[in-house]
Amino acid sequence: MKKWIILCFMLLMVSVTACSQKSKSLDVTNPQKEQEDEMDLSGNLLGTPKPSELPGKDINIPTNTPSIGELNKDDNLGKDKNEQGIKAGEDKAEDSENPDKNKVSSSTEVIKKGTKGWVSEDKTEVCIDDDGTILSMKIKEGEVYITGFVTESVGELIIPESVESYPVTVIDEYAFYNTSITKLVLPEGLKVIKGRAFKKCYKLSEINFPASLEVIEQSAFGICPALETMTLPKENKHYTITDGVLYTKDKNTLVKYPTGSEEKEYTVLKSVTRIAEGAFSLAKNLRNVVLSEKLTIIENEAFSGCIQLSIDLTPNITKIGDYAFSDCYSITELRLPDSLTQLGEGAFSACEKLESVIIPKKVTRIPFAAFASDTSLTEVVFLGSTTTIEDMSFSTCQSLTYIDIPTGTIHIGDMAFYACTNLTEITIPDTTVSFGNDIFGETSNIVIVALKNSMAETYAKENGFDYQEAVMDIIE
Repeated sequence: MKKWIILCFMLLMVSVTACSQKSKSLDVTNPQKEQEDEMDLSGNLLGTPKPSELPGKDINIPTNTPSIGELNKDDNLGKDKNEQGIKAGEDKAEDSENPDKNKVSSSTEVIKKGTKGWVSEDKTEVCIDDDGTILSMKIKEGEVYITGFVTESVGELIIPESVESYPVTVIDEYAFYNTSITKLVLPEGLKVIKGRAFKKCYKLSEINFPASLEVIEQSAFGICPALETMTLPKENKHYTITDGVLYTKDKNTLVKYPTGSEEKEYTVLKSVTRIAEGAFSLAKNLRNVVLSEKLTIIENEAFSGCIQLSIDLTPNITKIGDYAFSDCYSITELRLPDSLTQLGEGAFSACEKLESVIIPKKVTRIPFAAFASDTSLTEVVFLGSTTTIEDMSFSTCQSLTYIDIPTGTIHIGDMAFYACTNLTEITIPDTTVSFGNDIFGETSNIVIVALKNSMAETYAKENGFDYQEAVMDIIE
């Protein structure tokens, strides 16, 4: 029991001491309150401590009570500070939304869009002149590929050597296809002009090439009929200009003839083995071109649209590309060389004065539209066996009256003789077992001559054409 009483007494002492210390910590600036609250262990009040007895504190008790106006002044001061903090926060937010608001004009000021030197943040557009011409671009492995116009220039185009620290090395394919450029200045450091980059630039009259240029891909300048002048530094290791005509450095390939030239004749260098795609296309003043005896390849569209051209093909040509001589209105006779093995699509289409054509033995396929719309064509002679006559090969040959398909021909394609309105007789061998659709569409009064029981006889009867049995010569 005594132990219990002693324990309770000790707890009471701890509680009283804690309350006394709490009171001191809360009201140390009010000694009167301490006098009222502080007691001894018997419950009697202790004496008021002197200020010197408070450790480290000098207490100044105010003798005057502040007025309401002064209190309001302090409240307003706190309010003003709070409002200033809010305002400062708003200003910072506004500045973060408008980073250029407080910038001072200087040499490092951001260049505006439409001003020379401007580059978009994502580095896909650049403004190259004071007229606001903007080009699209891409950066690949630290080099700039120019990909075209964003805002088109209708006159001179000067492509920069670099964009920021990135060198311009490539003009991408179709970059300036069918645009209104009149003069082109290409930068030093440029290495590659990709295919058809400037094709169908009908107003382009002058090109300045750089010494650094390494590759001009197919038809990069095809169908540029106004082109008169090309310049190239002699230091260039890959190309050269001879008598105004662009060749490869070894002079084996004729790359580009100035198609706007007033010259009526041109003789290709004797070393040339290849004429590049679009090299002479739309050279409207040319009447005669003398080809090299070493020539083996005439690429696509090489002479297309040379409306006054007549030409003799040299004996070593193995390939004539797609539409190589299309729309050459002045060609009247055509003897394809015996060396020829590959004839391209539409190669002699729309040669409206072409009257006769002789096809050599090594040509085993007459491709799509090869002689389509040759409205004066009256004679086609096959010297060898042709396995395929493809779609529209001779369509709209309105002067053609008779044709003898050679033995060995397996297939005649869709609309192969469509709209040959004067075609009255065609001989088809028994080797022909495949017939396309509408072969003789818009053609009336035609007679199909073929062996009895052949697929050609069946085709004639099933499609309502007159049939005549072919007579075989028996050689003893």
